[in-house]
Amino acid sequence: YKKPKLSPSTDRQPEGGDYWRQIVFYKMLLQSDRKYNWDMGQGVIDYVEPDKKTGDFSRVALEVSPAHIEKVGEQMLQVWQDIHDHKFDKGCGEDDCHWCQFIANDYVIDPELAEIEDIEPEDI
Repeated sequence: YKKPKLSPSTDRQPEGGDYWRQIVFYKMLLQSDRKYNWDMGQGVIDYVEPDKKTGDFSRVALEVSPAHIEKVGEQMLQVWQDIHDHKFDKGCGEDDCHWCQFIANDYVIDPELAEIEDIEPEDI
């Protein structure tokens, strides 16, 4: 249980917590399903590991507001645009970071795909 993962978007944490964003996304998915007329009142997180101090399993219910849906929708549009524009996270820059090493050494766009997408080497 980590409270920041449950926090909605704020000025200090504009993306919101991972679990909050996940719950909002689930509501968006349910609202988008035209096959069923489901209305999600709240999302509930049940932790599978006990609290180290009490031994209890935490359960947290999260309400999703229209503002939350709007915020996560904006985030999704921005991520889509970043992917389309080939703007990818460059990592943290730490020498021992596996992700940064992957980006620095292994991330190569297939030449055929680059040709199809009309990507210049300096754009990568």
